[in-house]
This record gives sequence, C-alpha cells and structure tokens, in this order.
Amino acid sequence: MKIVYSIFISLIIISCTEDNNQFCFQTSLVENWQSEMFKTDYTIQFPDNYIGPGMISFEGNIFSKSREDSLVQFEYHYCNFNFCEDFGVELQYPLPESITMFDNQGNELELTNQIEFCGIDDNVGVFYYDDRENASGKYFMNIYGEFLESVTVYYESQLLSEVQQILGSISFISID
Repeated sequence: MKIVYSIFISLIIISCTEDNNQFCFQTSLVENWQSEMFKTDYTIQFPDNYIGPGMISFEGNIFSKSREDSLVQFEYHYCNFNFCEDFGVELQYPLPESITMFDNQGNELELTNQIEFCGIDDNVGVFYYDDRENASGKYFMNIYGEFLESVTVYYESQLLSEVQQILGSISFISID
C-alpha cells in the first residue's frame, strides 16, 4: 500500500511541475486591503501604502497606482487617438514561454519567467516577469478564453510576493 501511495504522490508532483515549471498562484481577496475599480467590471486590492489615482475614466479607462516609496508601480493605458481600451494585445495560445516588452527607461526586455493565476476552476491570468533587481512584468487576464494584456508592473524584485498578492486580488464584479 505504501508503494501505491508513493507512486500516487509522485505522479501528482510530476503533473504539477511538468507545465513549464510554472507555479499556479491561487487568487483571493486580502483581508484589510481596500478594493477599488481596476477596469470595467473588475476590482483590485492594494495595501494602505499605495497612492495614486487608480482608474481614471475619460474616453475610456487608464490606471496608475504605486507604493509610497515608489518601489512598485502598476499602470495601464491602451489608448489610440479616439479612445482608451481596458485591455491591450492578446497572447496567442498556447501561451508563449516568454514575451518582450520595454521597461520604463525604454530598454527592450525579454520576460522569461511566468506565474499562472488560478481561480476556482481555471487559469484566470498569467504574469510574465524578469529577474532583474529593478524588475518589470506584464499581467494578462483570461477573458472568455483570450489572454489579454491587463497591466504593466515595475517593481523591486524582493517585492514579487506583494505584486502577486495584488494581482491575485483582481475580481470580476458580478451584477446578478
């Protein structure tokens, strides 16, 4: 019986690590953090030490929020000449192993690390990021089966777990 149990546990561990060594971060609301509008039909939570306007609506939505010490910055602005959209580009499926982006100094980066975000029954998003001390990342939300660019994050690498918690707090607003 112990052999069968050991084989079963081994299979579970292998199946969890075979998917490009990705970690699935379980989404959840954080007690004592304030919720605010993030996008049309979505909220996000931040600790008390974050400042900035958050979502601003005028000819569409844009978003900006950062820590008081500027060690983490969240932003999106997917705008053309007439309107701003809630989401940017769509990732092709299957999800790529890496993506490229420009950091806030205009340098092109390859984001080779990723964390999947899981809800109750499926993958709700993926965060691509780099390993630099002054790290950059892009979060893509799964919207009806399409992974759409949702927010860019600039942060000090030691604050990755805080960034994960914030991204994991994104929630759909049900209007039932």
